[in-house]
Amino acid sequence: MPPDTHGQPDAACTKSIIEAIQIATSQGAIAIGAHVNGPKGVLTMPPGIDRLNALKATGLLAVELSPLPSSSTGWLDPAHHDAQKWLDGSQTGDRRLSKILCSDGHSHGALGRRFT
Repeated sequence: MPPDTHGQPDAACTKSIIEAIQIATSQGAIAIGAHVNGPKGVLTMPPGIDRLNALKATGLLAVELSPLPSSSTGWLDPAHHDAQKWLDGSQTGDRRLSKILCSDGHSHGALGRRFT
């Protein structure tokens, strides 16, 4: 994603989720899916093979769930059974993911301000 588009509502990455996970882990990073229950998150993407493959990616170690914001359009309640069934292994062939709550930081100054 070009740096000048970061944070823009219409920003799009040129890599798939699987490719991004592979690139990150090949460089020694830990892959954690950010705000997966948000409007652009893995849990709210159209059901199908892309969602399944993303959640089954071997490099994906955990997912970050966000509480519903006051304007929750496009968000999935993290406690809802539709969210939980994708994370507890019942929809992913027993692939369970660790859950982190509200921990992503978008800048160095934001790191550690919220944590699980």
